[in-house]
Amino acid sequence: MKIPHLLHTSLRTRFAIGGGTMLLLLVVLAASAFFSLQATIGAFEEAAEEGIRELSPLMSIQKLILRVWVSANDYLTHGNPKERERFVRLIQEADMAFEETSGVPFALTEEQALVRSAQKEWQRGRTIIEAILAVPQPVGDPVVATQMERFEAHLEQSLNILDQIYNLAYKEIEEELALAYAIKRKLLLIIATVFGVGVGATIIAAVAMIRSILLPLYLLEEAASRFGEGDLSHRVVLATRDELGQLAETLNAMAEKLEKSQAALEDLSIRDALTGLYNRREFQRRLKEEVERTRRHGGSFSLLMLDADHFKTINDTYGHQVGDEVLRVMATLICREVRPVDQVARYGGEEFAIILPETSASGALVLAERIRNVIANQAITVSQGQVLNLTVSIGVAAFPEDARSEEELIDAADQALYAAKHAGRNRACQFNKF
Repeated sequence: MKIPHLLHTSLRTRFAIGGGTMLLLLVVLAASAFFSLQATIGAFEEAAEEGIRELSPLMSIQKLILRVWVSANDYLTHGNPKERERFVRLIQEADMAFEETSGVPFALTEEQALVRSAQKEWQRGRTIIEAILAVPQPVGDPVVATQMERFEAHLEQSLNILDQIYNLAYKEIEEELALAYAIKRKLLLIIATVFGVGVGATIIAAVAMIRSILLPLYLLEEAASRFGEGDLSHRVVLATRDELGQLAETLNAMAEKLEKSQAALEDLSIRDALTGLYNRREFQRRLKEEVERTRRHGGSFSLLMLDADHFKTINDTYGHQVGDEVLRVMATLICREVRPVDQVARYGGEEFAIILPETSASGALVLAERIRNVIANQAITVSQGQVLNLTVSIGVAAFPEDARSEEELIDAADQALYAAKHAGRNRACQFNKF
């Protein structure tokens, strides 16, 4: 539909044009409608600005907490002093981020209370962190592992509390929307009065003005409602270049910023910081989904468990930085060989896992041999031009042939991996029940 040129003028100009064709009474009524509309716009702008002010620092805190989480696991896995320094630095950044929230103008007392609760959970976890950092050699320490579980529980609780604040913020937007809607009803009443006392020319001007205002208002109302429901991918599309168009741009910018932050947080929570592959928790979730899908639709799938041979020797000889680079190279080579539907994860340390949907054990063994051969033939250049040759051992198991649950499937693949190690390494072995 072609938009009249009038829609590209400001709201003030439209009111002026309408008022020029009306009697004194109609001018007064039109002015009242204009100020009511300005109040509606103000309510929307306030909701958008308040949402950005409140949620931006909270997103920073969530991101820092997740980075602390990942850094803690890296430190407890490798015990590298640099990883410890990074861990300590991230803890300090999170402390500062929580302190900065004291200056955020939260609209609700409940939001402030939740922020304090999230900070308390962080501080409880902070106490546990200090105990962990006090241990000279935390790697493999069962007491530290127990403390780490308590620490992660406090981090998860803090993240859950921050999520509650998001829900309250969305609720605030809905309340602002209700206020704007009440103002809009008053505006409709004024416009109805204009219809009652106007003449033909006045009716035409009023109809044109209503169409130019109410349609954008409806779109803005719908957008605010969908934002409140969590649909941050929605965008307001207005053909106007007036105040409502500017408001739509503000709402779109807010939604885009929130969507990017949410996507970044979600991706950070499921990825391994070193290799960029899925982390162990995400692997467990996806493996469970694949087991349920196979039970529901039939068929089978396979699981590969890969482990770098003599990886400890590499770390001891060349250092953990070279060891990290080796893991990154392994991840790259594996991803080149698998299909887009296959799911690769870092299971822990130097061990990787690959879920192969709709793949038999024999087909998985072929892929395992290909991956093993590619890695074995890949020369990795380390410090001072030295070349490092790496090999891997791979275990293969299939569902439902070798297991009845995801736990049994992991155990079967681990047994096959152990058999490959026991047989001399640099080989792939299929699980054998007998």
